[in-house]
Amino acid sequence: MDLSKLRQGIAELAPNDVRQSKRAHVAAMVAEIDDALQRGITLEQIRSYLDGHGFEIGLTTLRQYVAAARAAKGPKLRKAKPQRSSNAPAMKPRQSAAKPATATPGTDAARFIQVPDEEL
Repeated sequence: MDLSKLRQGIAELAPNDVRQSKRAHVAAMVAEIDDALQRGITLEQIRSYLDGHGFEIGLTTLRQYVAAARAAKGPKLRKAKPQRSSNAPAMKPRQSAAKPATATPGTDAARFIQVPDEEL
């Protein structure tokens, strides 16, 4: 074994193109993915398009990578909540028929409810 040849060979090595992970690729495309979703394109359609162009990824994995990329980018790219139309009535909170029971001293009374026998 010639150590000088090995050292010279290592010194002459050229760097290869660094392959990015699929997660990094999705993170780089998250703005375009979000734009497509806003236009009504489904994530399944986006996944199918990527798959057809050599970027094979499962739907669940794509969904996870998009969510992680949004979280990493901050609140700007997070999915906006759909606005309720002004014509739609506001939903009222449901009233529970159960009444809080008295608790023994030293317990958290908020955790106990009393349910009438006919509801059991």
